[in-house]
This record gives sequence, C-alpha cells and structure tokens, in this order.
Amino acid sequence: MLRYEEADGSGEWWPRSARAKLLSPVSVAGAADGRLFVLDSLLKKVFILDREGNIQGELEGDPQGLGQPAGVTVSGQRVYVSDVKNHRIAIYGLEGTFLQSFGRRGAGPGEFNFPTYLWHDKSSSQLWVCDSGNFRFQWFDHDGRFIGEMGENGNRPGYLARPRGIARDSEGHVYAADAAFDAFQIFDKSSKFLLFIGRAGSRPGEFSMPGGIFIDERDRVYVADTQNGRVQVFQFIKEAKP
Repeated sequence: MLRYEEADGSGEWWPRSARAKLLSPVSVAGAADGRLFVLDSLLKKVFILDREGNIQGELEGDPQGLGQPAGVTVSGQRVYVSDVKNHRIAIYGLEGTFLQSFGRRGAGPGEFNFPTYLWHDKSSSQLWVCDSGNFRFQWFDHDGRFIGEMGENGNRPGYLARPRGIARDSEGHVYAADAAFDAFQIFDKSSKFLLFIGRAGSRPGEFSMPGGIFIDERDRVYVADTQNGRVQVFQFIKEAKP
C-alpha cells in the first residue's frame, strides 16, 4: 500500500512490516481507534493492522469462510466484508470475531449478484453495497436489513453498466464510478440523474476503468483511476445561496 502526505504530496510504501505478508491488498478501511482492516484478495483474508502498520490478527470465525472477499468498510463497532463468490455480506466485530452474514444470490431486495464495493454513510449509519451483477446499489441498516436501492442497467448516462465505488457529498448527492463508461455519475437524494463526468483516456478528467471513490469533509472527490495508475481529485462546489 502507499501512504500519502496531503501537505506536500509525498508518498511512501506502507506498512513496511506487513509487506512480506500482504500479497494483493485491494481494499482498506479504518476504525476510530486508528486500526486498519486490509483485505487481501489472493489470500482471501482481512488483516487487522495497528497504527504502526503491524499485523495484529485477522477476521475469522465465519463457518462458511470468505469465498472471494472484495470490499471492506467499518461502521462503529462492526466490520463489513463483501463476499463475491457467496453473494453475501459478512459482519465481524472490531476484534475480528464473526458475528453474522446476510444476503444470498438473487435479484430481489436484499439479494446480491456479485457484491463488490462497500461504503459506510456516516450521516445515516447505512451500509451501501455495489451489487455489480444486478447493476444497482443497495443500502441497509447496521444489521443488514434492506432499506432501498438505486440504478438499472443501460449504456447511456443515468444508467449503470459496470458500477464500482460509491460515495456522497455534504449535500447528499450520490457519486457512482462506472468502469464501463470510464466516468463517474452524480445523482440527487432521490436517485435522479444529474451529471456525467469523464470519458476514456489518460488526460486530466479522463479515466480508464475507475474503481473506488471517496469524498472527504471538504467535499473533495477522490477517484481511483485504475488502469491509468493514479488517483484524480475533484472539488464539489456548492451552489451559492442568494
């Protein structure tokens, strides 16, 4: 993994102590106490790292086992992991103990078809899941109870083709990355399409298979431009009030 300093843009490989054990870290989430949960897709495990980057343990105890973990996020005292192969979400405690899972293969509410990216909405404490094979995003309460969904398959703006990461800005707009469109889209609170940003390419504002997306407290939008090997940063500008 790479860790960057916001002040000067410098970066370093981190954590050095765990590099020998991590083979393919693809998703990471942080807890309030500074611990990190790092998902390794090749090892099919989620490791627990302390503030210095030392491996302290791993998520365990799931009787079914993680078939193919893809995404991880933390909400309060719980860690959520998407299991692509088993079409479900597994829930663990912060100490790594398995608690429960929810979901099964299907297209109905609360069912999944290859769930991948996860996102915890701090404003509502809801868990959002990229249900990639059903071309939609679903959201749930902290126990996995279905609340709502958005999206449908299509090949033009406002639809989803290969949905990936998702996030929300301070005004409630939903941002969804789509690897097929080489872009990200913005929807309002009621899931109405607003804006399409990006196209295929390697110039600023262009993408090649964008994946994860993150919005910080200052409404800066970070998009993982996967095949271009970079992260692009955008600024959401609030509408001026009269």
